[in-house]
Amino acid sequence: MPDKTCPSCHRELPAHAAFCLGCGAEVRGEEDDRPTEDPDAPPAETPANARQLCPTCGVTAPEERRSCEWCEGTLDRPLDDPTLDDDSYPVAVRCHFQCRSCGHMSPLNQLDLDGTVRCLRCGLDQVFDVGSWTAALRHAHGVGDLAGPAPEGRHPHPRVSIAGDNPLASIGRYRTGARLSQTGTSVEDGMVVPRSLRIDASPGHPLCPDCGIPVELQATGGTVSTRCGRCGESASYEVDPRARRLCPGLRGVAAEAARGDRPRVRLAEAGPEGASVIRCPGCGAAMAGIGDAPTVTCEFCQTVARVPGQVRHELFDHEPDAETWWLLFQGPSNRRREIEGCDDLADEALGKVEAPPMVKGPLLFRLVLGTLVPLAALIGTFILLWGTRIPSWLM
Repeated sequence: MPDKTCPSCHRELPAHAAFCLGCGAEVRGEEDDRPTEDPDAPPAETPANARQLCPTCGVTAPEERRSCEWCEGTLDRPLDDPTLDDDSYPVAVRCHFQCRSCGHMSPLNQLDLDGTVRCLRCGLDQVFDVGSWTAALRHAHGVGDLAGPAPEGRHPHPRVSIAGDNPLASIGRYRTGARLSQTGTSVEDGMVVPRSLRIDASPGHPLCPDCGIPVELQATGGTVSTRCGRCGESASYEVDPRARRLCPGLRGVAAEAARGDRPRVRLAEAGPEGASVIRCPGCGAAMAGIGDAPTVTCEFCQTVARVPGQVRHELFDHEPDAETWWLLFQGPSNRRREIEGCDDLADEALGKVEAPPMVKGPLLFRLVLGTLVPLAALIGTFILLWGTRIPSWLM
């Protein structure tokens, strides 16, 4: 089959022909109509203060680094950070707490608000201070809002600059994220509970695990939905309503343990020796061929179920991993308001920063009050110091 055809005489021509061998007309193929790239042209520059992502894990890619602090991947070809339509922004987190039994830092791979957590190393269930999440969520919100590379962060105020006071402006330039480690104790139901929650937070955007491109994010109510625009893989995540009361700016959570469309496996005991058997949450059949993976597919009903980290640790002595999960925030953070020095971003609150409030009242009253009060104070001082020398006609 010919690769080219003359547009004038319609003669069949070889692919390399530039002119028709019959009529001599110039012949151009589809590849000739494409714009050619200049090999000497400089590479396209990224706009100033544009956010970019690590192509391996999806967290922010600092401008002045060549490797990712989060996953240790290379940053030779970072991805563009997409902007969501509702002005919300994801923040990647990794959480740990210190076990009161073994003393190790155990991963906490979900926003657990039940008041009890399990150490993934020794298996101990222990009381957990839910109030620790308040400071942790505020920290993550502040990281997503105040991170650079723009010195003002994500929500600059038109009249108040925090460029010189922003402690997180280096994130996106030469830092990937920031850590908050909590210490101290609290009292829960008459029991002293240590606060040991540690959270690492970094701005970014979740990537499709198969395609490696940023997924589409949408938050509706307490549900976060993700979808890959290339392969079509989708997921939905549910958030505990109590979480939004701890941090009003929180819109949702995207963690494997919070998958609303992927049930967890059932762990049951069977046999005289009490061996643990994993059963399908859909049909109840025993699931065979389970490896060291976070998900498993039932061979009977094809249900894809998730295998929690504590189950993998019990069955396979799996080394607990700190998973990266995502928090979705919206709007300015409390940390920004604290730096700006006002409770909100309204102009009336801004007056606290720019100028002291004026005294209300008629002009004549303010003048008289401003004159008589200092004069009375001066006369009183004079009487105390020189009372014995005051003439009798003044007494």
